[in-house]
Amino acid sequence: MPTFKNIRGFPFAVFVFVFCLTAHHLGAQKIEKVEFKQGGGYTFPEESISYNVRSSKGRQFDQKIIDEDVKRLFSTGNFADVVAEKEQTSDGKVNVIFKLISKLRMQNLRTSRSKMPRQKSNLPGNKNVQ
Repeated sequence: MPTFKNIRGFPFAVFVFVFCLTAHHLGAQKIEKVEFKQGGGYTFPEESISYNVRSSKGRQFDQKIIDEDVKRLFSTGNFADVVAEKEQTSDGKVNVIFKLISKLRMQNLRTSRSKMPRQKSNLPGNKNVQ
């Protein structure tokens, strides 16, 4: 037969469980949109950037995932600087903005022949020596 002491603890345990569950969901925010603002010399296609990012519209906002996204984008070697910003919306959702500065890349290299005259060498076996 249950005692009064055991029954009294059960409602308290249920209360704590419901409180923790509610507090967890109240703190959770959905991502409304993910933006990529690029600076620097070259603009990368948004598809290639979003391929390296786990954060997306409709997912729960998680700062750890955002930090991993920043590290992942930086480790591609395409960017000199990567920063993520969180922006609250009026309906309680979050916009995530990645600010990316691309590294300068050499696209075309043109070489031209030197217009300087060739110097004569005094080394043995050189036929240009006069």
